[in-house]
Order: sequence, then C-alpha cells, then structure tokens
Amino acid sequence: MNHTNSYGIIRGLQFASFITQYYGLVMDLLVLGLMRASEMVGPPQMPNAFLQFQDTTTEGAHPIRLYSRYVDKIHIYFRFGIVYNFRGMLSFLISSFYSA
Repeated sequence: MNHTNSYGIIRGLQFASFITQYYGLVMDLLVLGLMRASEMVGPPQMPNAFLQFQDTTTEGAHPIRLYSRYVDKIHIYFRFGIVYNFRGMLSFLISSFYSA
C-alpha cells in the first residue's frame, strides 16, 4: 500500500520506527557482546528458538542465560557456576562505577 503525503509525515514516522529498531539492536549488542549475541541467535541457516541454544556447552559457556529488552527496560538472567564468578563480576562492576 502506497500513500503520498505532501508534508512528509508518513515518511517521517516510518524513519522513526527504523531509528528505534536500530537503537535497540545497538543496545542489545553493547550489553551482550557480539559473541554471546551470535550464540543466543544461532547460525543464519538454522536460527535458535526462543530460550534455546544449540547445545549445552554453548549454553553454559557464558553466565548470561536469558536476555530481554522492552523499550527502555532490560532484564538479564545470570547463572554462575561457582561463587568466585559472582564475586569477581561484582567487584568489577563496583570498581567500574566508582572509577567513572
């Protein structure tokens, strides 16, 4: 369906949707990282279903198990194998927040 608008409001609304989706993609990649994002999505020939990985070694290789973003809210589910991972990450986050 094509609509011609002399003021360009329709075209501007379509571009705003693209900008919003692009911003979400960039935020996802910054939070997850390229490696974990590609592991969660799977290969282009056979993408993963929601909340599923290709195998258990890929699932357990990183502490992020679930990632969800809705507009401006981000939900991340971490699962740590041992207590050291949690303490190391906590000390890294605290030091990075206070050093800035």
